[in-house]
Amino acid sequence: MRRMLCFTVFMLLLFSYAFADPIGFGYVNNKDVALRRGIGGKVLVRLPQNTGVWVKESETDSQGTLWYHINAGANVEYRNVDFDGWMKAEFINAGDQIWHDIVSISASRTGMIALRKDGTTLTVGRPIVSRDGTQWVSPTQEFSHTQVIQAVADHSNGYAVLTQDGHFSYSVENPSAENLRLIGGSETVFGITRDGEILCLLQRIPMSWIYPASGLNAEGLSHITKMAGSYSRLLLLSDDGQVYTVFLQKDLDDAAEPAWDSWNHVKDISGGWIRLYPGLHDSAAYAAVRDDGTVLAAPEALNKLIGNWTGMKQIELNVYFILGLKEDGTAVSVSRVSEAPDVSAWKDVAAIGCGSDYCVGLKKDGTLVFAGEHVFMGEGHNRE
Repeated sequence: MRRMLCFTVFMLLLFSYAFADPIGFGYVNNKDVALRRGIGGKVLVRLPQNTGVWVKESETDSQGTLWYHINAGANVEYRNVDFDGWMKAEFINAGDQIWHDIVSISASRTGMIALRKDGTTLTVGRPIVSRDGTQWVSPTQEFSHTQVIQAVADHSNGYAVLTQDGHFSYSVENPSAENLRLIGGSETVFGITRDGEILCLLQRIPMSWIYPASGLNAEGLSHITKMAGSYSRLLLLSDDGQVYTVFLQKDLDDAAEPAWDSWNHVKDISGGWIRLYPGLHDSAAYAAVRDDGTVLAAPEALNKLIGNWTGMKQIELNVYFILGLKEDGTAVSVSRVSEAPDVSAWKDVAAIGCGSDYCVGLKKDGTLVFAGEHVFMGEGHNRE
């Protein structure tokens, strides 16, 4: 009997898995660390310090050592590593070691930025490529100790931050401006100045209003609390729950204009590009969560997909899937063209963000949870 018990314990140790949700993004924290094909197996490659990794799962071996299953991407010299294997957990900064004391998050196809309680930020993603082809990663001091109040990751490999004194910085070409009150967006970063102007990457955009047709004056814009948009429309959410709409350019789908005047009693908005039909171009799409937890969505194909959701707090639109946060702290995901990340185990989540094939949840305790795969890897010295 004792022999059988010992054998059972041994087998449980040998095959004990800790396959929880992906730990998320991390960095190699030691020089010349071996990435192995299997736990304790043949070495695939030796990764330099600060190589960006996506930590997919964990496993404890028979000796009680914790290993991480990782995929490694761009290293400090911007060379693509792109290996998949196992590494001892002690050599990876990940999970709670990095993501803690977070108060807000913004994710995009190419990067993620997290705002900490102390007003500093933490970024991860592809090396930023400026318009002249230069590759670089914004240094830590760019976004540190500036008392950031808002942070946005956009789809141009950039991060935008707004400080308490109204200073705005954008990392792709590092323009900066003063006097901004609000920033927002995901496809593109928009801003509203304290003087009542709407800016798109520091440039004033033509005021071609859809609703209301007369537009909003500076006083009206002072009540806007959130902005979201696609290539064709910018949505503005007012503190009274009304959604206002600005025309940016012609909609590729030439879809019927939603009845924007009925988009009221709203507490959250989202906008972006979505692949609503396999093989076709990305469509401009918009969603709003009303005070009662019901959903408004456009175009009609999106409305048929998520229009019956209830008990919602936040919705994030992504090219390949839609992520929703419910008032009870759980999450749902759905897709028309691919497999959506599995978020069924999430709980106690306060806010959400989406990348192309991963998503992130900000938990009420200030830590992060991840689901899906990885779409980018980043070099890790832009962290504290």
